[in-house]
Amino acid sequence: MHCRLVWPLGLALPSGVTPGSVLQVGVVPVACGGTNLYEQWQPGRTLYDNMIERTEGAMRALGHRGRLAGMIWVQVCAPPPPPPPPRLEI
Repeated sequence: MHCRLVWPLGLALPSGVTPGSVLQVGVVPVACGGTNLYEQWQPGRTLYDNMIERTEGAMRALGHRGRLAGMIWVQVCAPPPPPPPPRLEI
């Protein structure tokens, strides 16, 4: 995947990167809905260990052509339930 860099003001750019640079980005999906970062994504726990194994596998597949620069954690909350229907008084 190729992405055009949009960089927030006030943050230092990585060495050799300028605003508008086109970067190649790899994504290693390891999402698991309804989990708790603190309780279930710790070293030695299944989800964490699976994430490390998949990331290391992706890095081996790249050889020396890439480097791990970070991760993105997306926390999504379920929408609230709809309000109950209005009561009709007769």
